[in-house]
Amino acid sequence: MKRFLVTFLVLSVAHICFGQDYKTLINQANYFFGQNDYENAEIFYKKALIADSTNKMNYIVYSNLGTTQRRIRKNNEALESYTKALELNPKATAVLNNRASLKRVMEDMKGSTADYDQVILIDPKNEEAYLNRGHNKDKSGDIQGAIEDYKKILYINPKNFMAETNLANIKKSQNKYDEVLADYNRLIKEHSKEPILFNNRADILMVLKQYEKAMQDINKAIELNVHYPMAYVTKGQIEMKLNQKEEARKDFMKAVELGFDINELNCILNDINK
Repeated sequence: MKRFLVTFLVLSVAHICFGQDYKTLINQANYFFGQNDYENAEIFYKKALIADSTNKMNYIVYSNLGTTQRRIRKNNEALESYTKALELNPKATAVLNNRASLKRVMEDMKGSTADYDQVILIDPKNEEAYLNRGHNKDKSGDIQGAIEDYKKILYINPKNFMAETNLANIKKSQNKYDEVLADYNRLIKEHSKEPILFNNRADILMVLKQYEKAMQDINKAIELNVHYPMAYVTKGQIEMKLNQKEEARKDFMKAVELGFDINELNCILNDINK
């Protein structure tokens, strides 16, 4: 099961009254970003930085540039852009969260966790930082530390279903399948429009070999969000269990089309091709 990792455009600066050239360039960059034309967005964010290199709000432009570069997998450049943003505003928690997320992708777990630590020092109620720091701890084998972070979120916000989802994921890794299923039954009653919950319950039902119920849940997840790549991966896995290889191939490729990393599916796809 996948956890959400959050990367976003910090905010638009188009509404702030700067020089016309600067404002126009940022408007153009934001337009291209909104059109998923990240190559042109990168060009215009850079032009804006040149147009007014001393502007106090350039930390936002650098952050947006970093997110743009990340979308086109220029991870080293994105890291540099986020770092420049933080040099201008060290307390920008949204930028710290973004850089931490990028460091995790770049397999710098120590650096990623350090950034999340800094977010929490600045904003002790930052749920995103606790959620992702908990994920880092989980991946690094610090299960108790991860549990403490997820429980901290629930203390701050008892309705944060992602914290409960990650706690359920830990139970799954401990083979506590009946408990996990009970957790998802409750969460779905409370958050019936969240596709990740149906996806994750489908995953547990698949483990329990309740394939018909699993298929019902995964179809519901897709109905709620047809652009959710993990749902197609889970559906493909269920279809593999049912020996429906051609259907599984289509769903795996749909997931890739929606942005899922094909490298994570190579073993499964190779098995289909045998």
